[in-house]
Amino acid sequence: MKLNLFLLFTTFLLLNACQLDKKNAKMLEYIKIDPTKTKNLKRSELFSLNKIIHLETQPKSVIGDAFWADLVIYEDFIVVSSNTVSLYDKTGCFLYNIGKKGKGPGEYLSKSKILLCNNRFRMLDRTQQKFIDYNINGDFKEEHHFGMYGQSFICWNDFNIVYTGTEQNEHNKRLFFYNDKFELIDSYFSLKEKYHYMSAIDKTNFFIYQDSLRFLNAFDYQIYDVNIERNSFKIQPRYYLDFGRHEIPKSFFEQDFNDVREYVLALEQTNYAHRISGFIESSDNVLVGFKYKKSLYLAIYCKHSQKTVVVDQIYDDLIFYGLNFPSFSEFMSYYYFDNQVYFFIDSYRFLDNMKKMKEKMSNNEWKNYKANNPEIAKLYNKIDKNDNPIIFVFDLKPLKI
Repeated sequence: MKLNLFLLFTTFLLLNACQLDKKNAKMLEYIKIDPTKTKNLKRSELFSLNKIIHLETQPKSVIGDAFWADLVIYEDFIVVSSNTVSLYDKTGCFLYNIGKKGKGPGEYLSKSKILLCNNRFRMLDRTQQKFIDYNINGDFKEEHHFGMYGQSFICWNDFNIVYTGTEQNEHNKRLFFYNDKFELIDSYFSLKEKYHYMSAIDKTNFFIYQDSLRFLNAFDYQIYDVNIERNSFKIQPRYYLDFGRHEIPKSFFEQDFNDVREYVLALEQTNYAHRISGFIESSDNVLVGFKYKKSLYLAIYCKHSQKTVVVDQIYDDLIFYGLNFPSFSEFMSYYYFDNQVYFFIDSYRFLDNMKKMKEKMSNNEWKNYKANNPEIAKLYNKIDKNDNPIIFVFDLKPLKI
């Protein structure tokens, strides 16, 4: 049984003359996921360690808990959005901060991602309903008010695309397309007022894959493909997360829920998969997080075999030998760039994990570990628990299922 949101969105697309023709219909790919069948995965099955980046610690840039921070990776630098918005080079050296909190011109109260757009840094301030532009050195240039609470945005092909999330107005759960002059040129999707309780903030809404843009949100089983054809946007489902008998039936939405907490608590008592979170796509695999009952999992889909594995725990045989980690919490700390995954971890967590690993080793095993992993061992000896986080850069390997 299809999720009600699927019916709503499909109806909307039909009304807007976006029906799939036979050629495009073949693009829709069903990713079959059985949440009752899980396995543990060795880290080396998915990754090989490329390098380690320890972000420089200094008073101008103190990064809070890595889980709540956000990274955007570029060829020559990394943007970290946490207590501040800071720029680091690829060795981890701090370069400068971008903007500051406040209500004045160029200042923000809340921030979504900050992205590089046409050689400018652009930030979305949800609270003040504006875009803020900074030059390549982080200096304020101008701002653009657009009159809605944007949950997330992306700059793509000279367009600014804003996702509103859930609002109690006509902007409810919609995609808005602005040109480079911030003129509204199109919008897609709407969610009936009845479903106002679906107000979760998503970790990921957009992902650029090759020449296409993927769009997803927490309460939709579909991953959408966004394309530009003849100066107009075409949005259609690219992947459907098929949980079979574990999909949410239409009848479930006929209940009355006061808010998202009540909605999610009710789902946790069922056998339905829900709360889609995070997305990474490579030429070989699709990685997506989801919730089943009260547990969180990572699903990995192989494009070649069209098979899926649901990962419960990751067994570490690359960094913290012999330790297991919940796949979903790790996945939410992954950031993708150029077929590499940047795993963002707090310094104190790194030290705790190293201590646990060392305690399980004999003296000879620890000696061999240090000899085989000199960079990690060196970091372990010099790092402080209050230092800024560490980034492990992994080369993403094709997972064959």
